[in-house]
Amino acid sequence: MTQDNKLITFFIEFIKDEINKPEFKIKFIRPLLIYILYYIIPFMAIFLLLNFITTFFSVFLVFNLKLNKK
Repeated sequence: MTQDNKLITFFIEFIKDEINKPEFKIKFIRPLLIYILYYIIPFMAIFLLLNFITTFFSVFLVFNLKLNKK
């Protein structure tokens, strides 16, 4: 059991050391972030636009129904 724990600890430490190297950050993390943001930003823009449109429409309906009740 302790041999398995030592092996797992060794792999965890190895992965931590590799991730903390500057070359890994430059060659892997930065392009990955750019790739992710490149695909997430259009969805965020669409979500914000739909949110604005639905909010505008709901306010319009509330004021329209309120004025018609009088």
